[in-house]
Amino acid sequence: MVEVGTTPSDRDWLGQMLALQREIRGEILGGAIQVERALDLILANHFCEPQGERWWQLYSLVLASGGVSFRRKKEIVIELLGTAYPGLLEQHPRVKAGLERIVKKRNEIAHSESGMSAGFGTGQPPDHINLILYRNGGRVIKRLTLADARQEQQATTALFLELAAIAAVVRHSG
Repeated sequence: MVEVGTTPSDRDWLGQMLALQREIRGEILGGAIQVERALDLILANHFCEPQGERWWQLYSLVLASGGVSFRRKKEIVIELLGTAYPGLLEQHPRVKAGLERIVKKRNEIAHSESGMSAGFGTGQPPDHINLILYRNGGRVIKRLTLADARQEQQATTALFLELAAIAAVVRHSG
């Protein structure tokens, strides 16, 4: 009896699956990192003189150090934009929903297990990954393709560009 993963074709397929996992997860996590850095800039620019000593301290010691969660940064930025910069969120109507989407997607990617796609042992290269998420006492499996990840990256890039425009307004309003 041959054990799973011991034949050359099994090992090749598993290697392809691991490469696909890294590529799909990397596309989404890379975009989330860009968005989080944009939130950091908005916060640092609001609370400190841009690029001053205190700006760098806030940025390096609090924002970019992992001391404040991505979700919390999103909440603070939305609150600040709604109170300190009236009308700015209305000028960028997709920002709020885009931030919700990317925070949720990032957490799913970062905190899910990887499941085997159904193609193992068929000789067909893997074309998707399965994310296994645990919610409300149950298990949810989400299927992701490279095309899904690239579509998410495009949406995240558009969100990042909107956040960069907002960061510029915040920087020049002080």
